[in-house]
Amino acid sequence: MRASRTENGSIKGTVTLEGGDVSPLVGHHVEGVLEGNPSVLASGVIQKDGVFALESLLEGKVLKEAMPGKYNARIVLSDDVDDNGKRLPRPPLSKSFLKAAASGLSFEVSETSSDVQLSLTTRAK
Repeated sequence: MRASRTENGSIKGTVTLEGGDVSPLVGHHVEGVLEGNPSVLASGVIQKDGVFALESLLEGKVLKEAMPGKYNARIVLSDDVDDNGKRLPRPPLSKSFLKAAASGLSFEVSETSSDVQLSLTTRAK
């Protein structure tokens, strides 16, 4: 996953998946937990090209940005349904990517955030 700051201050990123096909991740979320303050979360929905935009919930308000700091990241599986009313399929990920503490994924947000690359691997068959 790569994350970078856009001109309007929001953080956008890209998820990559082993093998290159990110379609199994579409509709699921990237979520970051701020180190030192687990009540601060930043999340974004993964789009068909793997791109997501992070938003934060702070004091009941949705912000189109992420608070500065280092985040431990994970993938959050969606309970949403597709156009046919079927629940989105579970992506072929290692279960470790579903827990921020075990995923090994992280990103940092600052005024000068640069691209960060975090790659996801498929689960063992």
